[in-house]
Amino acid sequence: MIDIGIAAAVHGVQLQEYLRVIKRVSTVVRADVYAVVPDVFCDATKTIENWHKYAQIIKRLGANPVLVLQSFYTDLDRYMNLIDETEIVALPSRKHCDATCAARPRLCAERIERALRILYQKKVHLLGPALRVLRYLGDTLNQIYSFDTAAYHMAPNAKLKEKTDGRYMPRNMSESAEWLMAWLEQACVI
Repeated sequence: MIDIGIAAAVHGVQLQEYLRVIKRVSTVVRADVYAVVPDVFCDATKTIENWHKYAQIIKRLGANPVLVLQSFYTDLDRYMNLIDETEIVALPSRKHCDATCAARPRLCAERIERALRILYQKKVHLLGPALRVLRYLGDTLNQIYSFDTAAYHMAPNAKLKEKTDGRYMPRNMSESAEWLMAWLEQACVI
């Protein structure tokens, strides 16, 4: 999945560069490519406007557009007319308008669970969930189609950090895989 990232959702996306990345990835990758339609952090109105402007452009570039449901915990009804236009929707799971999910994981998990009750027939992707949010979701994770996180790029525990001489970043694919598996175990995903 190609995503603009939280910084671009807050400060704005370099649109032409983003569209070039989508086109490049779509021509190289043989599997289905999904690309987030540029969303605006905590702004359902602008996110919906962007969907109308860019979803078809992203489709023409060869990717399946992904609708990010900004402020889904208060504004989900505003997206209902658009949800059938996309194969997959994404829920922000690292930061909400009024909460950072690492600091308030139970709140974020409860919001995700409520949204899933309404979105039960859609594929739902979680954008950047904090480890503790995944723990609070528990069995609800079975309803999640996919999630992404950069957290596994950091040592998930003191034991692995010590094993790598205190470094925070893995040195190779083997270490990356080991860290990812430890991260998923700590999240109770596996």
